[in-house]
Amino acid sequence: MHAVYPICATSGAHHQEGLVMTFTASSSSRAITESPVVVALDYHERDKALAFVDKIDPRDCRLKVGKEMFTLFGPQLVRDLQQRGFDVFLDLKFHDIPNTTARAVAAACP
Repeated sequence: MHAVYPICATSGAHHQEGLVMTFTASSSSRAITESPVVVALDYHERDKALAFVDKIDPRDCRLKVGKEMFTLFGPQLVRDLQQRGFDVFLDLKFHDIPNTTARAVAAACP
């Protein structure tokens, strides 16, 4: 059995609508954490990100994957995090601070 969790990324003082994404996770394999803690994974190397993730407990937090990491490593990274038991927030908004947007563009055009 799979559940679909809608994710809506927004930004800005005027609550501008961003990208709406959905992903599926097997609800039978794990429960969604009730923790209010969201840990931002801001790594340029996949192995370092996964090494960090392997040191924390998925019951204690959710993980945020931003546009830069998602562009670099794709949906497989999200699947790998989910397989480790984490709830994942995809922050893929198009309207962001200039540095974040520039790094995401650079990641898309190596």
